[in-house]
Amino acid sequence: MTRKDFILLAECLGNFKHYLLNDDLDIDEEFQGLIDNIKITCMRSNVAFKGDLFDQELDKHFQAHLKNN
Repeated sequence: MTRKDFILLAECLGNFKHYLLNDDLDIDEEFQGLIDNIKITCMRSNVAFKGDLFDQELDKHFQAHLKNN
């Protein structure tokens, strides 16, 4: 990843934080927007990026946290 990619990821996270604190939208909707923006950034950085595998990994780690709580 390049510096430009890291800046784009920081923008995604900054936007998420802003809307999370200042918007009345549902947290699930806000989180999905963050994930979509991160996937777009990854796709721009690497044409071989597989969004479906990213989603599977994200879900796997989320489910592991649910089991531990």
